[in-house]
Amino acid sequence: MLTFGISDASAEYEITLEANNILSSVGEIIAVTGNIAGASEGQGVVIEIKDLQGQTIVSETVITDSNGDFKTTLHISPSKKSSAYDVIANAIVDGQTIIATQKISGSPKPTQTPPQSGGCLIATATYGSELAKEVQELREIRDNMLLKTSSGSAFLDGFNTVYYSFSPTIAIWENENPAFKDVVKLAITPLISTLSILNYVNVDSEAEMLGYGIAIILLNVSMYFIAPVFAITKIRYVLYNKDKRKNHLHL
Repeated sequence: MLTFGISDASAEYEITLEANNILSSVGEIIAVTGNIAGASEGQGVVIEIKDLQGQTIVSETVITDSNGDFKTTLHISPSKKSSAYDVIANAIVDGQTIIATQKISGSPKPTQTPPQSGGCLIATATYGSELAKEVQELREIRDNMLLKTSSGSAFLDGFNTVYYSFSPTIAIWENENPAFKDVVKLAITPLISTLSILNYVNVDSEAEMLGYGIAIILLNVSMYFIAPVFAITKIRYVLYNKDKRKNHLHL
């Protein structure tokens, strides 16, 4: 049950909270969203998750955007899993303490194929928020392009089955290791850039969807596989010739 409170009856600020348990295969991942009505951008909000004994399992401070919204995902390790959790969001706005709490169940049964409306866990962890421009672009591609064609929907069905088998683990590693997050950002930024092309084209038929899809796949294959192989081969060739010239001079 969602509750929210204000420390002073005359206060003008209110905080709302929604929390969902979205994973249990590698511990729990709690997705938290909320809003502080009337708050300015950059307001800090402390998110805590407590077990049935009232012990804090994990906490994190998040920042509101220009609309007063805040979002985050928190990982609970398998050793700290509980049958239920209290999710608490609290903030101090203009000297007033406002708090919202929600009780959620633990250990949900994993689904074989996550719903198509689910978020992009890796991109969200990489760019820090579901409100990030890159995450919004991916969502627009999914909703406005892929889901409007049968071929795009079929692709998403297969992609989601594979993607959600490993993406929660990657997202957890990113949250625990900033250096790894930087590596992931470097790796996926070109992919997101090529996918964003779909936001600027008109797709009026299945044939066009397949055409653009195949073209983007080939473009990414070139960037992630062919180009690195070519670069490595070129470097090895240059180094080989350099050593060869050096040995010739010694002779």
